[in-house]
Amino acid sequence: MRLKVWLIVLTWAGLVILAIQYYNLSAWPDLEELVWNEITSTSQINQDTEIKIRHDIQAVMQYTTGAYTPDLSRLLPDPPRIKKAKALAGKSLRLTDSLTTWFDRLRAAPNQLERDHLLTRMQTVLADTLFDPILNKRINQVLMSLNKPSTISDYALAVLHLENQRAHAYDVMEAYLDSLQAAHGTAGITLGGAPSGSIAAAKMGLIAFHPPTTMELEQRYRIQVKISKDLQADLVKQLSITNGIQDSILVGEIMIVRLQGDNFKITPLDEEEQGVLDVGYTQWEFDVMPLSSGNQKLFVRAGIVYHVPNLGPTKKFFPVYEKEINIEISYGKRITAFMTQRWEFIVSSFVIPGMMWAYTQVRKRRRRTNFSRKKRTDSPQDQAQSKGTMLP
Repeated sequence: MRLKVWLIVLTWAGLVILAIQYYNLSAWPDLEELVWNEITSTSQINQDTEIKIRHDIQAVMQYTTGAYTPDLSRLLPDPPRIKKAKALAGKSLRLTDSLTTWFDRLRAAPNQLERDHLLTRMQTVLADTLFDPILNKRINQVLMSLNKPSTISDYALAVLHLENQRAHAYDVMEAYLDSLQAAHGTAGITLGGAPSGSIAAAKMGLIAFHPPTTMELEQRYRIQVKISKDLQADLVKQLSITNGIQDSILVGEIMIVRLQGDNFKITPLDEEEQGVLDVGYTQWEFDVMPLSSGNQKLFVRAGIVYHVPNLGPTKKFFPVYEKEINIEISYGKRITAFMTQRWEFIVSSFVIPGMMWAYTQVRKRRRRTNFSRKKRTDSPQDQAQSKGTMLP
């Protein structure tokens, strides 16, 4: 009797816990709203990135046509390299135009027929403008996912993937432009619409950081990035870290350091924009928490803050450094944490039903045992009466 009472109490407790869990789940924001909020945020970042890339491309093209400061004419590369820089910068500008125009048209398509037509046209245009075959293939794969989505949520997720690919395309272009500017000596050149002020006073320095090679899922890690203008031996030792990364970098009076990664939650602990003195070093700290397992990528980006001539206090970001970091993310203690934090759900979903099943099996077994014992101890007359027959 006591066992029955306890089973009833545990069953009701499990039902109450399940109801609470269902209420908590139903109180979450709508998936559609979350997706479109992410789309809006990503789209705004892409627009800001596009403006910066356009400026960088125009700076390269202006430099390659001879619009440079006379006293820095010795930095001019050979004519063949100038021609190549100009040609690739032109391709980058056409790619930017294509991405912006066609992405906006695709998102504004009023119906599926118009969207299918734009998809076909967009693939043709990108094939003519993309100078990276791998990038072309990736974007086209995402474009095909927009073809005939089954639900509105599917379409929203496809648009989000498209914006993420657009961001990836801009990342490729930024890295390409960084290397192009370094190879052709555009860093530090005073152009009519290009970096000036702090760029002109920039000099070579050091950047050092120590990212972990492995992380556990949803655990917080601290990553420090240090930049210095001082190349003295004692400071080099101070900046160098065991198993860390140390590179040369063009350092201006004011620097920006950004740590970015698609599958990480990154919280800056310092101001993004900081001054760098001639002695010592300036440090940027970030709290990093991985959100997905597997091999993930972090990007360390640094640049010089400069003022645009004739535009008052307007500031711009001139990229001078980018480093890709591969990090292996494991589940670690996540399963244990889940068991600890969700024990009510586990008890109500598995333990209580298991106990009820075990109790039912025990009762069935007892009934069969009692029936067998009774059948063996009954007399022939009792057995005959139970069957409804009479013995002679």
